[in-house]
Order: sequence, then C-alpha cells, then structure tokens
Amino acid sequence: MTAALSNIEYRASGRVRRGLACCGITLLLSAGAAEASAQDPESAGVWDLHPEQRWHVSEGLRIGEGGGRGPAAFGFAQCVAIDPMDRIWVVEARAHELRVFDADGSFVRAVEKLGEGAGAFQRIGHAFPGPGDAIWVAERSLRRYQVFDTAGTWTGSHRFVFPEAEDEVRAWSRQGLLAVREAFTEAADTIRLYRLADGALSLTDRKAAWPAERVPMQILTVGAAEANLSVSFQEAIPFAARPYSFLGSGLDLWAARQIDDDTYQIRRTDLETGDDLLVITHRYEPVSVPDSRRRAAADSLVELHTSTGNKLLSKIDWRSFPRHYPGFESVHLSASGEVWVRRTLAGNTVGFDVFAPDGRYLGEPVVPASLGTMNLQVITANSIYAIHTDDAGADYVVRFDVSGDRERRAATGFLTGCKHP
Repeated sequence: MTAALSNIEYRASGRVRRGLACCGITLLLSAGAAEASAQDPESAGVWDLHPEQRWHVSEGLRIGEGGGRGPAAFGFAQCVAIDPMDRIWVVEARAHELRVFDADGSFVRAVEKLGEGAGAFQRIGHAFPGPGDAIWVAERSLRRYQVFDTAGTWTGSHRFVFPEAEDEVRAWSRQGLLAVREAFTEAADTIRLYRLADGALSLTDRKAAWPAERVPMQILTVGAAEANLSVSFQEAIPFAARPYSFLGSGLDLWAARQIDDDTYQIRRTDLETGDDLLVITHRYEPVSVPDSRRRAAADSLVELHTSTGNKLLSKIDWRSFPRHYPGFESVHLSASGEVWVRRTLAGNTVGFDVFAPDGRYLGEPVVPASLGTMNLQVITANSIYAIHTDDAGADYVVRFDVSGDRERRAATGFLTGCKHP
C-alpha cells in the first residue's frame, strides 16, 4: 500500500499541515508543527526567532564595461543563465551573441556567428536548458531553436513548433518534455507538450491548462492631435495587485495571487492531476504608497499617451489608485528550492520574503538597496544574479552572494532567468 503526498500548507499564523492521501483517507501529520507553533501569530519567521540565522546578501561580482568595446561591454544584456560550473551565459541581444564568462567574471568565449547558417543568429532570443547539458537558444527571425553544448559548439537546430509566430517557451520538464504555449484566452492558458525523439520534436497527446486570472485594467481614450480620431487603450492600474505564475522544473505550476488586503497566497499545482503540491498563505504588514508616487504614476500615463502630441481624453484620477503596495511583485524559485517573494517593504524599499522548500516562512533577508532597482535573473543555492542598467543605458551583470546559516551547494543543472520570447 502506498501513500502519495497531496498537500502541504503553511499559514503565517504558525500552523503547519501535512496531508497524506492514502486509500481515500486524509491523514494530518504534525511534522514541523512544534517549531512553527512558537512563531508570532501575525508574521514572525524563523529568522525573527533566531536572528543569528538570518541571511545577508552582498554584491560579490560585477561584469560590465560602460562605454567600452570589450566582451563585457553590453549594449542590451537580455538575460542571464548559469551552468553547473557556475559559468555565466549572457544573451547580448544588440550584438546577437551568446557570451560566456567563468565564475570569477573572466571572459571565456562568444557564440557570435551572424547569418542564416548552422549556429548563426539573425535576431537572438532567449536561452534555456534542454535535455542533458544542451543549451537551446531561440532564433526569432528564422523561427528556430539553435542548440549548443556547454563548450559553445553547435549541435543542431529545430524549427519553432508554431512557425507562424514566436514560440513562447515555458520550460523543459524533468520528464524531457518541451512545454510550448498553444493558446491564451481570458479563461485559460494552455500549453502543449513535445518530446525530442530521433533528433526531432514530436507532438505528444499531453497538454496542460490553468485558469487565467484577470489583471486590473482601466480604459484610456486618446484623441489624435490633428484629426477627428480617437482610440482606446487598456492600461494596468498602477500599484494594483497582479497575478504571477511560472512553470517549475516538473509539470508543476507556481501561481501567486493577492487574496486579501494584507495576505497573499502561493500555490504549486501538478498540472496533470490538478493536485496542490504546496500552498503558502502569508499575512504581512501593508506598506502605504506615498501620494507623490501615486501622482507620478498618473503623470507617467499622461506622458505615455501625449508625448507625440495627442490628447488624453480620459480623466486619470491618481487618488483612485490603490493606497498600499501589493503583497508581491514577483516570485522566484532558487536552485535549492527556497521561494523568494519580491515585494515593497517598510520605508518603500524593495526586499524579499523567503520561504523554505516545505513552505515554512524564514523571514526577510538583509539585502542591499541596489538590488531593488535591478532585473533579477537567477537564484542559485548560494547567489543571486541580476542585470543592472545605469543612467547612461549600459548594462552590467551582477552577482550577489548569500551568506548565513545554510548549506552551500554546487549548481546541479543549467539555470536560466531567460523567460519566453
């Protein structure tokens, strides 16, 4: 007789529940409950109870040459990926190159052939890991994937599954399936799963779908400056909570949503069975949005639609914008399984809530303010990689090291912050 883990749920009230579904009977176990029950019933985490264990994040490496011409001079660092040797792969979109740096930031090589032939790029897309140690790179103009090994050697190419449009790659699963978005409607997001066999991608009979959550929108009407014409635009309401989702390394969906003014929820769901693998419900202290920022957000919308001389016909009332920041901006999964929730903290600084792989709330790590202004790419077991754009428009790849009471581990696979095109 076997038992399958069907649900783990952690709530900030300090209650941990483990559900084991066995022969139709649900058993509630108390594993981990002793530690959790000692937490503050509002929002205290492990690090609040044990400050000596709190993680600290500090800048450890910066790659870039603002105004330079060398391989570290990035015109547009589109995304970053990390391989098992901690080498840093950067997609340089302006030069249509894939540049590789070792763990100390020294340049190793570039995959830089321009053209239509094998291993060449006309308009480079994002890089993502494939089966084995392969690295797949989307080629947007020619609608294909270029495949390389970790030495940067071209090993093959594959046409986009949907050649009439850019494939929206989600992930290669642990089962060796490529997930490609098939359809996106107001009701659902659907992906189809493909298998690599005999050197070609073939369609399987498997698909997965999840409900699409609405983003709070407002309609703006703009009139042409010198014509009796008007057109309407839908714009996301500034500071409104937006759902966030991504695929894990298996056929599992991670989805975050705001469920109350001071509570957000993260749910990990098996897309094939629909079972919840993990549910985190976290209560936090809301942070007020300064009136100056709310007013500036309204001014930015006006500037966006009138900078070409057009006239904004709709009325934007900045006072109608939410008065508190949402509970999260984005959610990131580390290589060692921790869940990092990026959000605005007290003092209007950007920081993180961190949860252990089993959903226990660890707390807020100490992070430098500069990280809040960067485009976060990858979180390994020991580091955070991000892209920083300076005031002159030059890009830098920055590694932040994470220290504290934790086990240091080497990377076990190719990790990428490159999203679908």
